[in-house]
Amino acid sequence: MGKLPKSLMEEVGSVMRLVWARRNEFVHGKGFRHPDFVMHKALDDLTCFKTTKHKYTNERVADYFENQQWKPPPEGTYKLKWDAAINQSLVLTGIGAIIRDCNDQVFGTLRVRRSYNFSPFTAEAYAMMITTLFCKKVGFHSIMFKGDSLQVVERMQKSVTNWSQGGLIIEDTKHLLQEFVAWSFRHRDSNMAAHMLGKNALLNECDLYYLEEIPNCIRHVVQLGLCNSVFNQ
Repeated sequence: MGKLPKSLMEEVGSVMRLVWARRNEFVHGKGFRHPDFVMHKALDDLTCFKTTKHKYTNERVADYFENQQWKPPPEGTYKLKWDAAINQSLVLTGIGAIIRDCNDQVFGTLRVRRSYNFSPFTAEAYAMMITTLFCKKVGFHSIMFKGDSLQVVERMQKSVTNWSQGGLIIEDTKHLLQEFVAWSFRHRDSNMAAHMLGKNALLNECDLYYLEEIPNCIRHVVQLGLCNSVFNQ
């Protein structure tokens, strides 16, 4: 153990902690989590730890919330914010999304990575389609979508078909939304939590879907956002 590089020692420590927690959960009657879950969560926790060590991250988050005022969706409607991140050198697209209710409680998140060489517009359109499929699968059928791609939001609001790759993905998403009770799209200039989820998705080989659980990579952002919403009430 003492001969391992520092980076591997950190990974080993993170995994061992979760293995012990997994054993305790099983002893106390909870489900026995799959080993893959332990590995992915260990890497997630380690990434979060390294991120929060940088002072500029906390300053950036604080500045972000100083200029934001949370507005709840109508009761019975969920607010979904999505974003896409692109790594052109590795030909990867990361997708992040977070779902909240009218009380600003987090109901679900997703992180998805795809090996596609998308343009920014197509990546945002594809991310929107993936989040729509996620909502359909878990039973959220009244959704207020918010994204920072004005082009995607405007095309979702229009009936004219765009025949580009991203435009056709948008048309497919519109067909999916016909099965929803209610839906709307609004533009948002910035989206810290979804952006960080999309960036983190680039690091994960498997899709990660969480329900009623906040990933560590955005925990500090969500907590600061809750404090900010309470202060502004």
